[in-house]
Amino acid sequence: MEFFNLLMVYNDIMLLIKKIKNYLMLIFQIAIYKVNYLTLSKFINIIHVKKFKLRIIKLLDY
Repeated sequence: MEFFNLLMVYNDIMLLIKKIKNYLMLIFQIAIYKVNYLTLSKFINIIHVKKFKLRIIKLLDY
């Protein structure tokens, strides 16, 4: 009986560890996604600014 109880506790602990691991992975993925999104948006803004500057230069040339 004691062994069975230990087995139950062990299974509960393993399930808990699995849940925590999944939760951490999710947080990690969200963090990576946010970082990538921020980098991407900065990059897009830089591209927009450069295009805008180019347009102004072209307008001034005419």
